[in-house]
Amino acid sequence: MADTENKEVARVTFVFETICSVNCELYFMVGVNSRANTPVETWKGSKGKQSYTYVIKENATMSFTWAFQRTTFHETGRKYTTDVAKIHSINVTNVMDRVASYFRPCALEASGVGSSCTSCPAGYYIDRDSRTCHSCPPDTVLKAHQPYGVQACEPCGPATKSNKIHSLCYNDCTFSVSTPSRTFDYNFLVLADSVSLAGGPSFTSKGLKYFHHFTLSLCGNQE
Repeated sequence: MADTENKEVARVTFVFETICSVNCELYFMVGVNSRANTPVETWKGSKGKQSYTYVIKENATMSFTWAFQRTTFHETGRKYTTDVAKIHSINVTNVMDRVASYFRPCALEASGVGSSCTSCPAGYYIDRDSRTCHSCPPDTVLKAHQPYGVQACEPCGPATKSNKIHSLCYNDCTFSVSTPSRTFDYNFLVLADSVSLAGGPSFTSKGLKYFHHFTLSLCGNQE
């Protein structure tokens, strides 16, 4: 009889770490032949830099998804924005034509044996020519999934400013309007309190319960 239990077609290996102040979760999900992604591994809380390998045992079209949830808490304000999951490298063996269909450039750092990929700090984009990290201009936010070139830094809207890590735009409850004769300064700090709204429970096709939770305020903050 053929040994089908230990047959290995390919493997996916990735190096990751999570930095969390609360109950964050990192999910690794796999889909086969366009079917829905299924979680195969979950990591909770902060995890030091480590490697994980998933063995593929069938010749099929595979999709791999990483999902990160900062917290399951529903609280007012935008919190825990410094909690992150970092994927440092992904290696897939036995792919079609022995190469990836495309790749994205990474930022480089010098080391004793040459150069290696590194993560840019929060709010920094990757310059395609020099492969170095550069801070976004003031009052812009960085597109999380396409951090290449200064065009990845999108301007904030009227009367808003960016936080220090260029992850969001907010209004501090002050607003100025200039005319040829004078400038009008407005202060709405007395309206700074937020209101929270929560909908009823909803369910996914697999029976998982979730809620829609909204926090509304005229003013914002850097979190």
